[in-house]
Amino acid sequence: MTILLTERATRQISPKLFSGKKEVRVRVSDDFTIGGPNGFHTCLVSLFAGPDIAQICYSPGRRAGSRRLRGSLARKFAKQVTLVVGYLHSAGVAHGDLNTLNVLIQLAHADLWSDQDVYELLGFPVTDEVRLWSGELNNMVSAPEYLVEPANLSSLESKCFTKKILLVDFGQSFTHRLHRTKWYKPLGKLPEPWWSSWEKHDVYFDEGGKPKNYRPNNTRMLTEHPLIEQLKDIGSADNESITDETNIVSTNNVRTEPVRDSILEHPGVRLTEEEVEVFEDLLRKMLRYNPEQRLTPSEILKDAWFTMSFADSAAISGSNGLAK
Repeated sequence: MTILLTERATRQISPKLFSGKKEVRVRVSDDFTIGGPNGFHTCLVSLFAGPDIAQICYSPGRRAGSRRLRGSLARKFAKQVTLVVGYLHSAGVAHGDLNTLNVLIQLAHADLWSDQDVYELLGFPVTDEVRLWSGELNNMVSAPEYLVEPANLSSLESKCFTKKILLVDFGQSFTHRLHRTKWYKPLGKLPEPWWSSWEKHDVYFDEGGKPKNYRPNNTRMLTEHPLIEQLKDIGSADNESITDETNIVSTNNVRTEPVRDSILEHPGVRLTEEEVEVFEDLLRKMLRYNPEQRLTPSEILKDAWFTMSFADSAAISGSNGLAK
């Protein structure tokens, strides 16, 4: 299999022993290179998929997380992401931009859609003319005559979705042999000798490594929110909306979109105490400061959060379920 990693080179993937490699499919239908003012860029062509997880969970005017995937489906997708990342790492590749915007839900039989099917499912194209700042019509050869509004794939019925994901956007990917450095503000106490050698550590942290409440300019730092409390809070604010003044208003009359059977969790559903405990343990093992102390993808896949059965609020039923 061949996968294009960066704009500079290609390489053959030869994964080392990885327990989940048989479950991973590398689908690169084609590739091409385009040149522009900022250099040459390699583009990968994969199968048509979408929407991304972020689109599905987008909830404007609502608390972040109030619209989320059903628990069992979220675990299924998380397991697949872990498999893909483990496969890439075993081949010496880092994705470089892993987030929910780059995790797409694969569509069922999209390659069989006719033109009429596309229009019925996604509507007709919406276009708009490109005008200059002055309001005049664009007559510049460097700009398009009109723009086409992107199709809203998140509006598709759940029967169009499968239970499989596709990891995309390898524009930031790199090999493990390519060491990248970037400055970040630390979130806690650094291991020695870095902590002692950092002259300004006392500006942001006390000697125990706990962030100070206020910065030197008297601006408040982020409020501490323990991980286990964050997990317990999931679902607690599903019926709250955010006003223009960013104040939280609790209401039972907030307009909500219909919950897609088998896709989204019902509002107000909370994690069980058992899942909170298991999930927190997994996250702590994954978020350890020293990389060599973190769980490997193979170890993550064996964790209880993936292997145990937890109570779920929505069941797959009839034609509203996802395609396999």
